[in-house]
Amino acid sequence: MNVDVYVNHVSIGSDGTVYFGTFLTNTGDIGEQSFFNSVNPDSTINWSVLFSDCGVYTYPAIASDGTIYVVPNDPHLRAISSSGVEIWANSDVGCGSTCSPVVGADGTIYVNGSIYTGSYHVGLYSVSSIGNIKWDYCFGGDWVLAFEPTIDSEGTIYIGGPDEYLYAVNVNGNLRWRFKTEGCVYGSPAIATDGTLYCGSDEGVFYAFDTNSTGLATSPWPRVGHDNQNTGNAAWNGW
Repeated sequence: MNVDVYVNHVSIGSDGTVYFGTFLTNTGDIGEQSFFNSVNPDSTINWSVLFSDCGVYTYPAIASDGTIYVVPNDPHLRAISSSGVEIWANSDVGCGSTCSPVVGADGTIYVNGSIYTGSYHVGLYSVSSIGNIKWDYCFGGDWVLAFEPTIDSEGTIYIGGPDEYLYAVNVNGNLRWRFKTEGCVYGSPAIATDGTLYCGSDEGVFYAFDTNSTGLATSPWPRVGHDNQNTGNAAWNGW
């Protein structure tokens, strides 16, 4: 039997350990299976966590203590130890399968998810390192796609919304500003060391914004892919 294996986004820990999701099809009576994997630098498998048919399609984020935050297609935000043990799972966030988490300087996790305010809307969640929701900020729109945050050196979180605004939210969950864009801003914006924030919209418009920052936050995982170069490597400090 030929099993098809699909490998998803890869993140690398500061010790060189590689983390990624795999999705297996054509597995016969077993059915489709998804695993989250840890592979050592010498290519030996460290551990694999079975998520059944709930694949991990997004970038894992890695905290300073080695905890890995992943969003399988459950939807849950999950924390997994560097030894492969699930520490906690938060289903209240309601992440989408295309949403990658990021980590602030104090270990807070930020991720896009569903917020219920009489009906479901999309918003930004702030989650503590022990899995408790600290606050949420609700956007307009009602679908959770790859609207992914970026944290700057001042702690401001930038994220696109389904209502075609780019949002800047303070570390306490209050809105700093928002800008109406031409189309949705997907993915994680990039921030240069002079504080310029760059992003594009799905209408083909490219934007540059002045901020009062000095670049990305010096945090374990300040944007999707870890840094502006999208290395996915926790040891990279070029920003």
